Amino acid sequence: MDANKGFILPILGLGVGIHEFDYGIDSAFFQEFEEPYVDKGDVKVHLHFDKRPEMLVLNFDIQGHVGAACDRCLRDFPLPIDGQYRLLVKYGTGGEETEEDIAYIPKGSPELDIRKFIYEFICLSVPMRKVPEESEAGCSVCGEEGFKYLDRLQPEEEAEEKTNPIWDELKKLNDN
Repeated sequence: MDANKGFILPILGLGVGIHEFDYGIDSAFFQEFEEPYVDKGDVKVHLHFDKRPEMLVLNFDIQGHVGAACDRCLRDFPLPIDGQYRLLVKYGTGGEETEEDIAYIPKGSPELDIRKFIYEFICLSVPMRKVPEESEAGCSVCGEEGFKYLDRLQPEEEAEEKTNPIWDELKKLNDN
């Protein structure tokens, strides 16, 4: 059986009304995409699918975690994600440009592949700042070891300003 078959909704075979689907997303799902932004995780997706005669309304509820690198120490950790997204799928000629929350499919399309939409919504659920949910003072992943390393990289402050003997000689010329 094709693993991707579950992500293809048979829209012609479904009656008008509300349908619900649940998906378990793992690391194998992310490997299908070229140069994935997210490459591993364990995410549950609940799809509330409302088929209407003129359009499809898809509500995605995404919860789980994805693999991320800590912005402080670059160590991998499971980053929790949570998001709700709505997508309208309208019928058209197929040449329309997909908008932010509206996609177009040709009228009479027998099925709808939702893999791309799920992937995009998972990526949108990843916050800009990726640090474990700890206090600002400490990171459970970094620990004290990471902060000690950062302290070593900072240059030591010089107690005295060094003088250059060439400049000292040039300053004497101004005195004359």
